[in-house]
Amino acid sequence: MSSELGGVAVRAAVRMAGTDVAVGRDELAGLARRAAHGLRRRFAPGERVALCVDGTPETIAGLLGCWLAGLDVLLAEPGSSYLADARPNVRAVLAPGDIVFAEDRPLPPVDPPRVLQFTSGSTGEPKLAVQPLEHILRGGELYRDLHGLTAGSVIVAPLPLAHSFGLGAGLAAALAGGATLVTMPRLNLRSLAALLAGDPAPVLLGTPLLYSLLAQARPAPLPRPATLLTSGGPMPADVVAATTAWNGRPPWQCYGSTETGLICAQHERDLPWHPDGVGSPVPGARIAVADDGLLHVTTDTMFDGYLGEPPRTAPAFATGDAGRLEDGELRLLGRKSTFINVGGRKVNPARLERVVREAVPVRDVVAYGVAMRTGDEEVHLAVVGAEPDRVMEACRRRLSPHELPRAVHVLPELPRGPLGKVDRGRLPRPSREESTT
Repeated sequence: MSSELGGVAVRAAVRMAGTDVAVGRDELAGLARRAAHGLRRRFAPGERVALCVDGTPETIAGLLGCWLAGLDVLLAEPGSSYLADARPNVRAVLAPGDIVFAEDRPLPPVDPPRVLQFTSGSTGEPKLAVQPLEHILRGGELYRDLHGLTAGSVIVAPLPLAHSFGLGAGLAAALAGGATLVTMPRLNLRSLAALLAGDPAPVLLGTPLLYSLLAQARPAPLPRPATLLTSGGPMPADVVAATTAWNGRPPWQCYGSTETGLICAQHERDLPWHPDGVGSPVPGARIAVADDGLLHVTTDTMFDGYLGEPPRTAPAFATGDAGRLEDGELRLLGRKSTFINVGGRKVNPARLERVVREAVPVRDVVAYGVAMRTGDEEVHLAVVGAEPDRVMEACRRRLSPHELPRAVHVLPELPRGPLGKVDRGRLPRPSREESTT
């Protein structure tokens, strides 16, 4: 008795790193069917629920069960501040442990559901991008084909599965290839290094920050090269060199977005990839460079639009990145938006500023990113007329850990240019004497 998601069989296995928790392919498929029957008792096909995915096999089975039951699912990390802030129109918010596993029997056919994911878009407040499930699954097939994933493959995903990279290159790719997905709800560098050394030819999903931490940990050289994928921004040259030294080959860049799915990727080939590139366009991806240098992209995995907004009509999506195509490879030249890249996750400075203004009597506030050696950024706040402790207390109540400011700088006035805009080049950089963390 099989389980089908848009023609893709539920045949992945799941295990949690550092534990004895493991679910085989047949068991996961059975749990997904049982979860679907339990959900059908509470919700009708086509209804929308929010699901907090924590990386446990039960939660993954619950997500698959939502899809088998025909439910539109809003994906979120446990404790996500966006979930409370967006106040989405959902029937229920399902936390780990809320999934009821009923009997295992055949499921009636349902209309293909949709997947809702938080995204920064290109400007403004966080939005919910609406993706047909078939596009998520198609993204998994792209990763499968690019990296030759099979039933013997192991995909290691320390990233949240609610993240578009974790969902596409992790869960969807495991479903497409029948691979084993290894989750790591709590990152442990020693366990991760041991896992990479013990599993045959694993595929690791990471970010520049993760590889920087691994490089600093100086793990022993791997007995055989792993396939290291990275997303969320370019990797500094020294991190690439250190990662190549212990892995035996460099990490491969993946470039995409929640709205478009995978756009470009590096993979095994005879020629070396350009060190400043993010790979070549994947099948179905088409890239146009506008006169201003910004990228406009169409893919076979495009989103339908943002929840609560008119349906998307433009065929191409403006990524907000500047770049150029050279010898079939895409090279990124910069980003138009001001979002802060924290470990591969986009933090919206406008939202942080609004949270502070709503919670603390403050005359002025600006959130901004400070570049780190790893190529990532850390969040800083500059405030006028507020106590740092009160600002941090308000942030801890409303924000997720990766959104929290690393420092709060108290200024008499914000530096501004002739037109009254904040001069970000004159904002304080890390100075522990004038900051509170």
